[in-house]
Parts: sequence; C-alpha cells; structure tokens
Amino acid sequence: MIDLNDSGFEIRFKREEEFSALGGIRYDQIEAWAEVTYTGLIGAGLSKFDFQNLVDMQPIEGELPALNFTTNPDYNAKYDNLSASPGQPQLAGDEANLAKFNEKSLEGYAIEFMEKNGGPVGWDGKFPLSALTSDAPAEPTTPREREDKLCANSDADFSLTKAECRTQVAQCVFEEGAKPNFDWSLITACMEAKWRII
Repeated sequence: MIDLNDSGFEIRFKREEEFSALGGIRYDQIEAWAEVTYTGLIGAGLSKFDFQNLVDMQPIEGELPALNFTTNPDYNAKYDNLSASPGQPQLAGDEANLAKFNEKSLEGYAIEFMEKNGGPVGWDGKFPLSALTSDAPAEPTTPREREDKLCANSDADFSLTKAECRTQVAQCVFEEGAKPNFDWSLITACMEAKWRII
C-alpha cells in the first residue's frame, strides 16, 4: 500500500486520505468488510443531508450509524505488523515528478518498489499479483453446480429458502430451456427478474 497523499498526487478534498495497492489486494489481507450503501445508511438513520456531506467529504451533523462488519475467516495474521509505505513520488506520473524521476519508466519504478516491498504479498516479478487468481474458486460447470451457486445466498438475494430457490430455478429452466441458444445466463436473468430484492 502506498500513501498517495505523500506521493505528489493532487488532493481535491482537504480531508481526503488515499492509498494505492500496487499489484492488488489479496483476499487474505482483508480483515473485514462492510457494505455501505445509500439505502443502508438512510435506513440506519443517517439523514440525506449527512449522506451528501459524506459523499462530498464534509463533516456530518448527526451520528454515523454503526456499520455491520463481516469478519474474514481467511484473514492471515502475518499482515498484522505491516503498514502502508510512505509516499512514492516516482510513481505519481505527473509532469513535475516525471521530470524529477526520469531514469526509469513508471513500470520500472513500480517493479523496483515491489521488489523491495512485495515479498509479504507474494510478489513474483509480474503484475498483477499472481496470488490474486490462484485461490479463486472454479466456475461451476454442471447445471447442479450452477444452481448451487445461484441459490447459495437465496435468503438475502431472493428472500427464498434454498428449497424454494431450487423450485424457482426449475421453473425458470422450464420457461427458458426451449429457447434457441439456451445457456445458463437465461436462468440467472429469469431469477433476477422475478425474485431479486432491490
């Protein structure tokens, strides 16, 4: 992670703090996450005025509602003692810094930075980090695997139990299965149109 505020980037908001993850962020680096949506914040009691202030990076008048964080069970504690690097102006790419740091290309400076700092995240000399794709689950290939994936979060996605979701998937297969050029995307679209909670 690179502190962009100290790297020579133009800061458009006084209270802005920005970081860049050169090469990407591994899933096992994420401790927890929270979904932050307009509907969720307003539903939790934030005023529309305060929401707009958040968007504009201005102070809010009320209290910020508590966020529901989901803990990542796969977080790796080896990252606990690491922190963001200080500014890296050689990576800024603006005219002033390009004039100052002209011995290498931006890519050359990026590779140099990762060679010095990328060990903990599995830097192997190439962008993006190869570890970002190696742990990804395989895409489903059989109809049953596709149904399992579509109904995995049926409570939250469709307000249906898994059994109800499977019944509705079967109904969508019945309705869509005879169409020319049939593929699973028609089933997903059918479920989205009929049952997706907005």
